[in-house]
Amino acid sequence: MEIVVANAVESTWVVIAIAVVVLLVTSRKSQTLRDSILPPEVTQELKGLAIFTIVFGHIGYFLVDDNRFLFPLSIAAGVGVNLFLFLSGYGLTVGMMKKRLPALEFYRHRLSKIFIPFWLVLSVFFLMDAFILQRMYPAPYYIRSLFGLFPRADVAIDVNSVFWYITWILLYYLLFPFVFSAKRPWLSALILFGAGSGLVLWNPSAWSPVMHLYRVHTIAFPLGMLLAVALREKENGMNPALNAIRHFKRAAPAAVYYGLLIILTTIACYTAYYSGVGQGALKEQLISIVTTCTLVALFALKRFEIGLFAFTGFYSYEIYLLHWPLLSRYDIFYRHTPAWLATVLYLALFFGLGWLIQKATTAFEENKLLAVKSK
Repeated sequence: MEIVVANAVESTWVVIAIAVVVLLVTSRKSQTLRDSILPPEVTQELKGLAIFTIVFGHIGYFLVDDNRFLFPLSIAAGVGVNLFLFLSGYGLTVGMMKKRLPALEFYRHRLSKIFIPFWLVLSVFFLMDAFILQRMYPAPYYIRSLFGLFPRADVAIDVNSVFWYITWILLYYLLFPFVFSAKRPWLSALILFGAGSGLVLWNPSAWSPVMHLYRVHTIAFPLGMLLAVALREKENGMNPALNAIRHFKRAAPAAVYYGLLIILTTIACYTAYYSGVGQGALKEQLISIVTTCTLVALFALKRFEIGLFAFTGFYSYEIYLLHWPLLSRYDIFYRHTPAWLATVLYLALFFGLGWLIQKATTAFEENKLLAVKSK
């Protein structure tokens, strides 16, 4: 059942005003201009932006009855997903180019970061559904879910319809250590693009309910890999593209520098608004990729830090895992408070629960490490 929102436009302006104030208060000039174009601090900010677009998109277009609520903050959920995929491909490739890990070691380090929070959230929602809603699932569904396999993204039927993303990212993670080549990482990116595109073209009937989501997210992960290759440091320090970007960021005249930032912001806003949604999967994906790359370039070139996005990015994965069932099945705010206040309260709740999940995950990993050392 959709939630009725009164004064959708006015409530949206309140949310925007609060967001602007928080952004200004938490932003500051960068203390140093780092040599790395996309250091972890910047990728974390991008993850923060991504989860905001996803949460706002789900609220504006799937939760409430009036799509004007949170518009235009709600129009870029697909871009948020592509940002996550892009940054995952970039981060994995940077890590493997620095230190190549065997497949088992790669899985032990990487998959645990995906599965431990995922299992925790999944178990809690299964229990909540059973005891609060008296809602049970078929036994095969429980088993399949534990492995991160979600061939549907049905809001009414699935334990958490946004978990389709888990299956998609697992495809890349499972293949990555086997196809990665330190000598030809660009070829690895093309192979993974071929694997994703091949699955979409094959379109197995058991997975057809979710294939439309895969179809618009085949480019971002391998494209992130290609960017990592393009920006990698050469042993002799000669990477013309990387050096040119560094020089521009440090020494460009103010008019040129800020003019470029304005152009990039305009492109990102324009392509997010004219997104091509509903005009074919290829057009939608290509426009989304333009928006994604523009945002990456904008954040890479900026000379200031955005504390709100950095803080949110730190808990972005946990927020992704938990936000939708709390909004759609266990709503405690939108039905009882003004929409703008409910949005703020939910964001605070998501941050708090994200912190708890991270604490639980860290405690589990530490106990596991102690158990291994004691043997």
